[in-house]
Amino acid sequence: MINPFKQIGEIRKMRDQAMQIQRELQGEEVIIDKNGVHIVISGDQKIKILESNGRSDDDVKDAVNEAITKASELVTQSGFEPDDVRLMRPPRHHFSIRAISG
Repeated sequence: MINPFKQIGEIRKMRDQAMQIQRELQGEEVIIDKNGVHIVISGDQKIKILESNGRSDDDVKDAVNEAITKASELVTQSGFEPDDVRLMRPPRHHFSIRAISG
């Protein structure tokens, strides 16, 4: 017989682990300097600095951060999750991603 309280405890443990990983990623940075563009992005995919030819592009940075957040929300709403979490309940939607060449 499946113990639902044990499953809740396991889910909480996985959530806590995910939150810890996210906190650790926030402290990491990737720095790219290419073709006059300087970008600093944190490990949790938040753009901290975006400069083009020495000029700050805060409007673009804010828009890209918002787009990343909305894309993450879309993935969450779709039911797409890491394998170990997805095994606990069926996904809400099935979808596929395909490249479109232009």
